[in-house]
Amino acid sequence: MTFNLFLRIRSQGTSRHGSCESCANDQFQGIDELGITHQGVRQLLIKLHAQGRVSFGDPENPFWIVMRAGDQTPFLSRDEERVLSAVPSEYATDVTKIRLATRISENKVRQALEHLIIGRFVETFEGLQGDRIYRITVAV
Repeated sequence: MTFNLFLRIRSQGTSRHGSCESCANDQFQGIDELGITHQGVRQLLIKLHAQGRVSFGDPENPFWIVMRAGDQTPFLSRDEERVLSAVPSEYATDVTKIRLATRISENKVRQALEHLIIGRFVETFEGLQGDRIYRITVAV
């Protein structure tokens, strides 16, 4: 039988000794078993970034995506991810409805949509009243 640390940590609850420690189903699974706090992880990431070993994918939310330095893997920012999840594939919708669904400002929604159009994730059409409407790009 092989030992899988990830499965063990996910299947077993973690012991919390204080309010600053992680919950059992936190984004950093089993962090207190490793003996480090969230603040410790943040400090370690800042240190690794200063050494040039990691880079932050989204400058506005630096800890949302952390990548190995020099990694050119394409990714979506946090706002782009939220906007993409609100754009329907079955029908087209406008910026107002996307803004209401994501609770992001209209300006940020428009910026995210432009990046998603460039990346060919979203298509744009002209609506019945001459406004722009958006839909998920159909996979070919």
